[in-house]
Amino acid sequence: MMSAMTGAEVREIDLHLQGFEGRGLKVRPAGFWNGPQVLIDGVPIKPVKGKYTIKNNYGQDIDVRWKPGLLMLDPVLVVAGEAVRFARPMRIAEKIWVLLPLVLLAVGGAIGGALGAGAVWINASIMRSPESAPLRYVATGLVTLAAAGLWLALAVLVHGTVTATTAS
Repeated sequence: MMSAMTGAEVREIDLHLQGFEGRGLKVRPAGFWNGPQVLIDGVPIKPVKGKYTIKNNYGQDIDVRWKPGLLMLDPVLVVAGEAVRFARPMRIAEKIWVLLPLVLLAVGGAIGGALGAGAVWINASIMRSPESAPLRYVATGLVTLAAAGLWLALAVLVHGTVTATTAS
């Protein structure tokens, strides 16, 4: 398995792959509103049925696809059948900690689910940061507590509004 990245995750990751020298082959990790992108010469490539087809320096079509995974917590790009990793795989404990806000979906309905999904996205970014492990766990714990607190505040507000409206 090839590694395409060292250090902290960045907005665009340069891929240094044989056959694409000088082509500016890059990957843009998934954002909050959009999925991951593959760029060549600075232009995003449009996937067709989940697969990108790009030409290498020799004019050959090369298939590129994202390897499926749980919420892209461990992003792996498969280029011409070879896996390219962008970050170390998250440990099981890290994945559980990152996904903990999804409990809000079970107890908080749509609003809890939306807050939980946003907290998961933030937690995944924090857990991928170069900070020390204790700091990452504390920060993701605070994000999870903030999402739960916001959900509770919204629930109290909605409940109070509904109660006041039905009482009048």
